[in-house]
Amino acid sequence: MSFHKKELSRILSAVLALVLILSAFTGCGKKNENAETAAPSEATEPATAAATPSETLDPSTDYEGLKTLSAYTVNDLTADDPRLDKVVAECCGEKLTNRQLQIYFYMQLFSYASEVSQYGITLDQIGIDLDSPLSEQDSKEMSGLTLEQFFLKSALDQFHQSAAIKADADEANYVMDEEVKAQLKTMVEGLEEESKNRGYDSLDAFLEDSFGVGVKKADYTAYTDYYYYVMSYESELYNKLECSDEDLLEYFNTHAENYSGVTMDQMLINVRHILVMPKDADGDKKSTEAEWAEAKAEAERLYAEYQEDPTEEHFAALAKEHSEDRGSAANGGLYEDVYPGQMVQTFNDWCFDAERKPGDTGIVETTYGYHVMYFVENTGEYYWKTLAKKDYASTRMNTLLQEIVDRADMTVDYASIVLNPTPKSLVPADA
Repeated sequence: MSFHKKELSRILSAVLALVLILSAFTGCGKKNENAETAAPSEATEPATAAATPSETLDPSTDYEGLKTLSAYTVNDLTADDPRLDKVVAECCGEKLTNRQLQIYFYMQLFSYASEVSQYGITLDQIGIDLDSPLSEQDSKEMSGLTLEQFFLKSALDQFHQSAAIKADADEANYVMDEEVKAQLKTMVEGLEEESKNRGYDSLDAFLEDSFGVGVKKADYTAYTDYYYYVMSYESELYNKLECSDEDLLEYFNTHAENYSGVTMDQMLINVRHILVMPKDADGDKKSTEAEWAEAKAEAERLYAEYQEDPTEEHFAALAKEHSEDRGSAANGGLYEDVYPGQMVQTFNDWCFDAERKPGDTGIVETTYGYHVMYFVENTGEYYWKTLAKKDYASTRMNTLLQEIVDRADMTVDYASIVLNPTPKSLVPADA
């Protein structure tokens, strides 16, 4: 599976997750203190992943049109209100109704909240009050617009992008990957189950509570099918991009300021480990000395057991059975394509020792506990080239998609747009 296809799968799962965090907006963003990898600081971490093209393009420049109405929210909408079926935007033969717009609009809000939560920030901390009309709050992202207008612009931009790229896909006779279709089906089934777990009578009831009145299962599945048809096509376009070593070297040197600390000789590596954590460990050695000693003894016992049959297969079996690192245990303790600085310091130093060779083993102490280590190999892939390839391909991909979107005209009937009030599930419980 290619990098971008992995990314597509991750984003697919994220859409379900975005909906499921509705009731937790004011408390989301807490980091997993038991995470095994240590993220480098934002100031030193190079760009390592291709940006999702649909989230980076910005085709709309009609800011004045957004001001046609000072407020688009209508408080008396009902599920069968004819205004919900009014077509408010058209692009490449695709039509967007107010009913569908509710999903586009609130998915932009969900996505925004999810993004800021990654930094441990809640919406109220950046001045977004979900208990008050969004039309009465100024957008800090785009001067001169209200929050309602800002998220409406984002929603219309997404529709514009999706319609333009879908038209290109249709012209190319593109057929969506069966794996993605299966994931979509699983996602909707999971959402149905979750709605029951949350006490809703039906998925329709859950969706209305999430997006407002008038939004049903058929609307949401149509949205996800449409969105991921587009994303899957983007994935195929991405995978077809080609670049030479000369292209990558030129890109890396031209953008050297983005790759501080990355040298030309650093390779990605594969490594296995078995984590033994002291009781009550939370990453900063609050466990007692006796508990740390007990963890060390257990790591040494596992190391000795491995040495009775010193093969990678035996090590993987021990990791699967005993490792407390949930992120790698099921895969035999394996971390693939590890780059310098990805792991906590002592773990990193052991892996990237200049003398390290395949089959090397040992025990390493970190703030998380003791790691029985097994060095698998240098992958033969240079870290700088991996970074440059992802970033270079992302740049080319965004340019390609921007050209597709720029060729597609969108018309918007702003005067006919109606939005549901902020759904109850979004309003903090203590508001």
